[in-house]
Amino acid sequence: MEYEIFSRGKGIRVIDSGAQVAAGTVYSNWIDTMGFDSFVANLRLVGTAGEISAIGAEVSESSAGSHSDAVADDGSNVLYYPIALPVLPAVAPGTLFRVGLTTKPRYFRFVFTVAATACGVSLTISGDGELNHAKLSPAQLASSVLQASQINNPGDIISGGTTYVSTEPLRTDAE
Repeated sequence: MEYEIFSRGKGIRVIDSGAQVAAGTVYSNWIDTMGFDSFVANLRLVGTAGEISAIGAEVSESSAGSHSDAVADDGSNVLYYPIALPVLPAVAPGTLFRVGLTTKPRYFRFVFTVAATACGVSLTISGDGELNHAKLSPAQLASSVLQASQINNPGDIISGGTTYVSTEPLRTDAE
């Protein structure tokens, strides 16, 4: 029997596109990892001068608003980027690279160290990511019980009867 798996990941905006014109530190958005075991980001670096000389992370366990306990990652989290540093956008325009984080805390954000080259700094970092490996897998429904219209617009009735997944009713015609 075939199964439909509706979602095992969640898309996240990692860093909003914005031009960097000075050397220093660039932070991504805070990412809430609740319910997921891993994260990977696909980032793009565009520019004519400057470089990313280091990639790190800040971690936090406090609420999404304050992050008052945020500290630089001490190495207990696994930060993975299979690209050699420094990343030079002028040498390879539109450079795409992936950054992953596992064994992570509740909240984290990436920290990019931007350094100037002989021509200064003129670059843009942007990208999205995906939280993966949901701790609670979504319900797997036999594809034979779904009609195409119910995937996009689930109503109250499936074929005029009662359909069950495990012991919980999915939808009934009596409701």
